[in-house]
Amino acid sequence: MRSLRGDGYFKLLRALDNMRRRRDELEHKLSVFKGRERELYRKVVESYGRHDVERARIYATELAELRKAMRVVEASKLLVEQMITRLETMMQLLALRSETKELRHVIRDLNALLSGVSTAVIAGSSDIGGEVSELMHGTVQAITPPKLEPTLTDEARSILEEARKRAQERLERALPKP
Repeated sequence: MRSLRGDGYFKLLRALDNMRRRRDELEHKLSVFKGRERELYRKVVESYGRHDVERARIYATELAELRKAMRVVEASKLLVEQMITRLETMMQLLALRSETKELRHVIRDLNALLSGVSTAVIAGSSDIGGEVSELMHGTVQAITPPKLEPTLTDEARSILEEARKRAQERLERALPKP
């Protein structure tokens, strides 16, 4: 991991830490909003219980606005989580790139040591070096800036559908029965 410590590594690390802090801030805001949401809902119910319809409407309107804001914060949190996931992937690709680069140097040194051995062995090790170079080139090209809207494979769609069903089941269990 020592050769990972280049400028790009530290930039990715700082960006990852920054995104994690932002996610934590958004989670905190959401928890504050959820507390306020419960409070407003309680006031709506209490106002209706006292037949104070005007006050209930005021609280209900405010609750609706708060829920809109919560959806915006939740969407922002999802974008930040997507960025975190992408940055983590980029860190892993950077590590792979570094490892393949080290492997290429080892193979080059091995070629120099084997200079007295038959040319067939040297040619074979040069082929391996070429393959490592191609792998490294592919790894560098795989590191791209994050997209805000990923394209979904069939497998990703299937995973999302399964997760949606589980979330819906949990939500139905959590909601009070009328």
